[in-house]
Order: sequence, then structure tokens, then C-alpha cells
Amino acid sequence: MYRKYSIGEYKFYSIFFFICGIILIPMALITLIGLFPLGVCVLLFDVFIFWASRYTKKKSKEGFTKEVENFVATSEVKGDIKFNDNTKQVLIDPDRNPRIVNYSDILGFELIENGKTIVSKDDSDDFFDRLTHKRESTTSIHTMRIKIIVRDMNNPNVYIHLIQRETETDSLLYKASYDVAQKILSMLQIATSQRNEVNN
Repeated sequence: MYRKYSIGEYKFYSIFFFICGIILIPMALITLIGLFPLGVCVLLFDVFIFWASRYTKKKSKEGFTKEVENFVATSEVKGDIKFNDNTKQVLIDPDRNPRIVNYSDILGFELIENGKTIVSKDDSDDFFDRLTHKRESTTSIHTMRIKIIVRDMNNPNVYIHLIQRETETDSLLYKASYDVAQKILSMLQIATSQRNEVNN
């Protein structure tokens, strides 16, 4: 999945590309006169730069909200999830598809591999036994993600994607992703245990 940028970042890139396009106009004209084939290439590149400027300007309307941009994390797993224990909120998938959820609105969570639930909040006691067994019985996977169920009838499921390609279960990528998943699940367990506390 591509990285999503903030409104400010999109605006910066839009201005940057526009300035680059302006600077390239004289170069394109000069090379068109003196070195025609090269001039055509420069001109086409300049057109692309102006298109990129317009595209990023348009995308700025879809950028992160101020609430997402100003989210202050007290703890996080970089790129995947951020927690604010002061406001009792979590920012899920901050770089691609950010969503802020109150601790009290998290109803459950589970680790999913190849579309099958490996461990969920309800069976955390045998988490390590189940995952060890899964490693022994599976040589590779193509997806690993964490599903978070939230109190929202229109969009009740939020996902954190950790693996999205064929990966051997004895590889460093799998082991690193598993460690990240374990940490995120533990942090979610701690966060949901605070759901009865009064928000500051």
C-alpha cells in the first residue's frame, strides 16, 4: 500500500514541482532550438512535472486531517500504530490509511495469517502455543495482518497489514513481522484494559 501524506506535505510537493516546472521551461526552449530530440525529451519531462504539481495539489484535499497530523503518541510501533494514554486514543495505520479510535471503542482484535485467525483477544492465554504450532505446520504465508474490531456499524474492521507477499515462515521477515504483531497485540491488550478509566 502506498504511503499517504499530510495536507501540508502534499501542498509542499505541489509547490516544489511547480517551481521545478517553471525552471525547466527555458531549458526546454533552448534545447528545442539547438538539440531538437533532446529538447522534446526535456519538454515532455517538463509537462510531467507540471502534471505532478497539479496531481499533488488535488491530493492535498485527501490528506491527513489536523487531528491525525497533531496526534501525540505516548507509545507506538512506528508506521503501524500509535497510542496516546492521556487521551485514551489509538491512531491505527498512521502512514497509509490513518484512523483514530478511542480505547473504549475497541471491541476486539486478532492476528490473521492467510485469512485464518491465529490468535484473538479471547484466547491470549495460549497465544504462544498456538503460534508455535502454526509455525511448525506451515512453511510459508502470503498475508499477515492484525484485525481490530471497533464500535462503528459503517466501518467496524480496521486492519494493520504486516506481510502482503509470499514469505517463508523461517525467514527473517516473518520473524520480524511476528515480533511486531506480538508487540501490537500486547499494547492493544493494555489499551483495552484502560477502557473503564475516565478520559482526561
